[in-house]
Amino acid sequence: MKLVNFNFEKASAEAIMDYYNDTLSALESKFRQKNAVIKYSIAPERESLLESARLELSIEAGFMLLAYVESLFRSDFVLRIENRKWRDPLTLYYRKTYNPSLRPYQYSLESIFHGWRYESQECDKKMGDIIANLPQYFKYRNWIAHGRYWVFDEQNYIRRYNFDSICILVDAIHKCFGKKFKYSPRLGDRS
Repeated sequence: MKLVNFNFEKASAEAIMDYYNDTLSALESKFRQKNAVIKYSIAPERESLLESARLELSIEAGFMLLAYVESLFRSDFVLRIENRKWRDPLTLYYRKTYNPSLRPYQYSLESIFHGWRYESQECDKKMGDIIANLPQYFKYRNWIAHGRYWVFDEQNYIRRYNFDSICILVDAIHKCFGKKFKYSPRLGDRS
């Protein structure tokens, strides 16, 4: 049974990181040029604009990375449901809790994380810590996705969920989960 036609052309984590670095470099170059015609020529105003642009870029690229992380977990979930040959505890747990009347994207991330947290016998402490922190990252992601019209309820969220911290999270996920996923994020193939 095939539940999803996977999009193998989506941006990789590396491509998102390259986009961030290239765009940041271009922004800084634009605001640092001496002969450039910039709307605000006073240095403090220019610095303020640059800082604002950096923050928006960090939010945008962080959002893209979190969408990438979601795709890793959801793709793994779908493949485990589809393939009847796999008999590992996590796959069996997902199949046991799977409701065919729901589409795969209708499952909450929390229920997918629950499987990793409690049913995977391979879940070591590092993996458990990552899984425990992921819901907060996705709460932040939802805040961005739904327009940021309310005040995010965590103080210092910009420091906690900035692009660099999300890159560290993605790297940790690749290291801890990479070989355990049934979906290869780099190659887009099925294990």
